[in-house]
Amino acid sequence: PRSPLPRPSPDEFIEQNDEDVHEQRVMLVHELDAADAEQRQELKRQKRLHRKLQKKKKETKQSITNSSEEQQIISTVPDH
Repeated sequence: PRSPLPRPSPDEFIEQNDEDVHEQRVMLVHELDAADAEQRQELKRQKRLHRKLQKKKKETKQSITNSSEEQQIISTVPDH
């Protein structure tokens, strides 16, 4: 028959538990850092998109204004 495995002493058990808790904390911090980095990246993406849309909106508005001004000029120029 095999001899039974020796039971860890209470001190060894506490030490192992502390290591497990530490490892869990390290993993949690790593996950939080990754989530934070992902969130910052998404925020940058949204800011770029917002700037792009604002620029496009401004260009469209300017284009409409230019067309309107051209129409006014055309309508005020007498036909010869």
